Amino acid sequence: MQPGGGGEMETDMKNLQVYNVRLKTLTPVYIGGGKRLEKNEYIYNSETGEIVIFDINKMLRFFIKKRLIKEYENYIMSKGKKLADLFRENNISDKNYNEWILYKLNISDIPDREELIKRGIELFVKDMYRKPYIPGSSLKGAIRTILADMELLKNEKLSAELKNGVDELLTGHSGTKGISGNKIQKKIDVQIFHRKNNVDSSTKIDDKIYDMMSGLLIADSIPLDIKNLTVCQKIDIGTDGKQNAMPMLRECIKPGAEIVFPVKINKDKFSYTVEDIKKAISEDYRNYKKEFLSKFKENVQLDTTLDNVIFIGGGVGYASKTYTYAALHGKDGIKRVSNILAKVFENRGHAGDYKKGASPRMLKCTEYCGKMMQLGACLISFEPQ
Repeated sequence: MQPGGGGEMETDMKNLQVYNVRLKTLTPVYIGGGKRLEKNEYIYNSETGEIVIFDINKMLRFFIKKRLIKEYENYIMSKGKKLADLFRENNISDKNYNEWILYKLNISDIPDREELIKRGIELFVKDMYRKPYIPGSSLKGAIRTILADMELLKNEKLSAELKNGVDELLTGHSGTKGISGNKIQKKIDVQIFHRKNNVDSSTKIDDKIYDMMSGLLIADSIPLDIKNLTVCQKIDIGTDGKQNAMPMLRECIKPGAEIVFPVKINKDKFSYTVEDIKKAISEDYRNYKKEFLSKFKENVQLDTTLDNVIFIGGGVGYASKTYTYAALHGKDGIKRVSNILAKVFENRGHAGDYKKGASPRMLKCTEYCGKMMQLGACLISFEPQ
């Protein structure tokens, strides 16, 4: 699906409500594109604190024209040598490479940046024109989880089913995928989202054709300008406030960016209204703060009194990606989640998470402009068209 349209948006126009959904990033947002910035694609300018990223094809054409392709091949095969070294050895100045620059990223806030960038940078997903965007599926997945959480919060019977599923998981074999991969969550998904009427006797109710979420049509976001990107280091923070900086850099959308998704709702298939979604977002965020976020120090709490907060993308963590804390509450909930994670991720110490007061015991954060903050937090609004 092309960003900003197509794909899932193609449907019968009758009974459709049309919206723009707008996200305003409160903290850095990361959506991986499956690519890494490698050593032959950039130079680091220590004077400006910037990574200068090049168009490889333009650079190679220059090397071919100047008969430097052999030198370039030797550089690729070398260990520890930087692209800047190759430039210096062959008198390639900024007057030459300015023509190859795709964009620049400032990483001056990141400690040990020169060592970290040697490991590569995980790049944000981009379209064919190299502009960052957020896939509609990322937003739709987040909304699906939030709606399911709302149903679990208000339906004790459904909640009890999930608890029983957790117990089933804990008595099963090791190496399971966890609650998100357990059959109980899939069963609950069917109960919440699959339409029971007009079921063809030749198919089962859990068939995707009965999933009401097919009536929520979210296109990829309108592409963003490249200037909205920054680089962030993954930092885990414990309930005691101690930080563990990970040797991992990611290209992220900066706080303050606005991201727009064209959305259509087919009322014949999707039984929730926009007001239902808004209410679910508020309830889910309040529950998230109560059951998980409140267990951590205030310096990583979101600086907002608003409750229309949604978490999206990579690094938002277990509590935002699963239904667990909508059904499991208090100390008992923490202990159950601790046991789940201990079973899924053996030898990582999760069995003792509950003693730290939260499970997972680490909050996934980053530092931006001197302030520690979570990843993936956005304000969300719905604009009828």
